[in-house]
Amino acid sequence: MSGSYISTTWSGDDIETVKRLRDEGVLTNEQIADRLGHSPSSLSTLISKLRLARRAMPKPKAEPSSDAKRRKCLRCPEMFDSEWAGNRLCSACQQHAHRMGPGFDEPYRIGSRR
Repeated sequence: MSGSYISTTWSGDDIETVKRLRDEGVLTNEQIADRLGHSPSSLSTLISKLRLARRAMPKPKAEPSSDAKRRKCLRCPEMFDSEWAGNRLCSACQQHAHRMGPGFDEPYRIGSRR
């Protein structure tokens, strides 16, 4: 249907469908409007009038990191399987750094993973 809008008024069923689809969090507002035969701006107005909370769009599922590979620890000669590009300490050195307290591994950290 994309871009071809049929209705300018919202039925009770349409409003319930909007609420349900927004709660599911799978479709964008544009996709919801298109599915129901309304313009995106009409849907935005409806959302505002109903005082529906803003929602974060679902993030795409992350692909397995291509940064995972075998690396040499920066503190010892150990080779280890690094899970991401900023992971540069082997597990033994990470445990040692953890016991030493916050900031101990800062000189060896390449990036942060949140």
